[in-house]
Amino acid sequence: MEAPPFFYRVNICFQKSKNHLTGIEEAEEVIREFKDKNPIQARIAAFSFFISYIETLLEARNSKYKDIEDAYDKLKDIFRPATRSFFKNGALENGLPDFIGKKCQIELVVNDPIEVDEVGETYSVFELNNYEVIYTDLIDLLVCLQIELNYYNHFNLDKDKLETSEMVYCIEDDDIQSYSFLKVPLKWEGKEINPDNLTEINNLPVDEGLLKKIIREGESDWVEFKPSLVYNFNTNGASIGVKENIAKTLCAFANSKVICLLIIGVKDDGFIQGLEISDFKISTKQNPKDFFQLEFQEMLNQFFGNSLANRIEKSFREIDGKIIFIVKVLPSDEPVFMRKYINRVPEDKFYYREGSSSKEIRDTKEIVKFCLERFRKN
Repeated sequence: MEAPPFFYRVNICFQKSKNHLTGIEEAEEVIREFKDKNPIQARIAAFSFFISYIETLLEARNSKYKDIEDAYDKLKDIFRPATRSFFKNGALENGLPDFIGKKCQIELVVNDPIEVDEVGETYSVFELNNYEVIYTDLIDLLVCLQIELNYYNHFNLDKDKLETSEMVYCIEDDDIQSYSFLKVPLKWEGKEINPDNLTEINNLPVDEGLLKKIIREGESDWVEFKPSLVYNFNTNGASIGVKENIAKTLCAFANSKVICLLIIGVKDDGFIQGLEISDFKISTKQNPKDFFQLEFQEMLNQFFGNSLANRIEKSFREIDGKIIFIVKVLPSDEPVFMRKYINRVPEDKFYYREGSSSKEIRDTKEIVKFCLERFRKN
């Protein structure tokens, strides 16, 4: 059979049990691929398996659910980021993350890429999530669903009458927008309403005067500027090294005791240059903001897995006609590590904030000492 332009994969990893002797959590991983010369049939099969698996998990708890958000609330304890244990003076201590990528999602995997995609590019077209709590997750979902629809339209594939559209509130434009995509088992009622209860969005410094004041005062232990997310000004192209520097800052901020701000689109000296001359310039997508959001999420997934899922709040803003990206990082309740691959071997890096710089601690004893002090429970 000729390979379809893309296929679907259900990717599930969750906390199965906890070893009572060591305190180490054990995970179960399920990966199932669904391929068909007619991709819509593979999609239907993937969603059927996904829902059945969730129902099986709930049945084991003698529980039922009314919708996907309710299912998440009842299963979130096994999908939260795990922790591993370490010994100190013969006593078992908890706190260091074990980087098990806990997830429950349906992925579109590209075989025949279009635009700037590559073979193997992956988009999460649905996941076990509470889209009422983290509004940005809803926007990320819509972006991936629109990319999925683009693939169906590009290859003129059968959509089995699953194409639909919904009105959803867009916080960037402060207006209701229409989104077209293939149906997913999510209730859209109320999604067109401004999420006033989401203080993590509303509390971002949206006032232009306040933003200018923060930028004018310069970098500090809680503020840092970056000119771009992925664009390298030396090569005029994308660079993983640029993303890595962003990740170091986020890691250090998460290990701080205060709320921190990363502002992308501003040079170190405070000059507001905007994203139009950097990241947006290398985007071939119709909306460069979509490209930027996907690159940002990919960076989070690559370096942090789910460990920053509830620590990051982000928003585009415009100053003097230039678009910048604001990232607010909430202090973590437990140590955050950045995973870096050196010669394809994963290494966990630990960063903290010292003045206006992000510093690495390499010595294990020093990391433990820092964590015991910083994350001490009252």
